Amino acid sequence: FKTTAGQPLFAPTVMADKTTGLMMSQAIAMALLHRERTGEGQFVEVPMFETLVSFLMVEHIYEHAFDPPLGPLGYARLTTPHRRPHQSSDGYVCVLPYTDKQWASFFRIAGRPELIGDPRFANHTTRNEHIAEIYAMMGEIIATKTTAEWERACHEAEIPVSPVLSLQEVFENEHAQAVGLFERHTHPTEGEVVITRPPVKMTKSPASIRRQAPRLGEHGEEVLRELGYDEAALGQLRDSGALQSGGG
Repeated sequence: FKTTAGQPLFAPTVMADKTTGLMMSQAIAMALLHRERTGEGQFVEVPMFETLVSFLMVEHIYEHAFDPPLGPLGYARLTTPHRRPHQSSDGYVCVLPYTDKQWASFFRIAGRPELIGDPRFANHTTRNEHIAEIYAMMGEIIATKTTAEWERACHEAEIPVSPVLSLQEVFENEHAQAVGLFERHTHPTEGEVVITRPPVKMTKSPASIRRQAPRLGEHGEEVLRELGYDEAALGQLRDSGALQSGGG
């Protein structure tokens, strides 16, 4: 993404909260499957620290995974400061060749075919050993063409590429509009709202947004009835103000 000042950043988001939420949805699905098979319910705990450490350290344990360690912690391809969106001649673009074929294609596109035979960049292992050097050189090369030129060339060569977009540009993105990623809904108290639809597509049980997020107390009585509360008990809770009826 681009900041309001035009500088690129990797996606600014509440990573910990949303990653933990995704992990929780998987844990709940596993618990429901266990209940379906055995009839047993269980408590599910999804701690944020452990979730984020496991999410971030999968690749950064790297050679430290062996006993004794074969190297330090940290995946050099990701920790080098040169791995970032690079400035083109008219903006910023992310170009990330990965395979031997993609790197060879990138060097041809860049007008540097002599680098294809350079032993420093010949294969995955040697590129990792010189990753900071190769990414720094990429920055110099990418500055010679426009973002659109890199997009066209990389798409043709099947090299991962993406322009750096502002939030407004993401919202107005042609692909996002074509697939209907942003949907308009009518909220009972807030009026017209825009939200993202479920991104996953399923052929047998497609997801859709059928109701808005519940208002405060909207389903209180429904939940308590499922827990066995009778009408007298619900009336006492309403009278005491502990239970809001209808989400008012």
